[in-house]
Amino acid sequence: MPKASGAADYVFEGVWTNWKKGPVFGLTLTLSPDNVALLLPAITLLISMAGSQLWQLFRFNLHQVRATSSKQKFLIS
Repeated sequence: MPKASGAADYVFEGVWTNWKKGPVFGLTLTLSPDNVALLLPAITLLISMAGSQLWQLFRFNLHQVRATSSKQKFLIS
């Protein structure tokens, strides 16, 4: 059997469960450094897009709360 070149050769990559934390909180994803380099920018992009949409929803809700159903009179001088 060939010897491993480093400790990273013994690490399982994929989805596994840490049963000490339970079946839900123990779900763990282990990735190689190459896959992490692809996943982090994707997560960053997803969070920035979701944050921008959340801001749009907040602005719309604020508008709806402050809007009135009565007609407004505008004075033009």
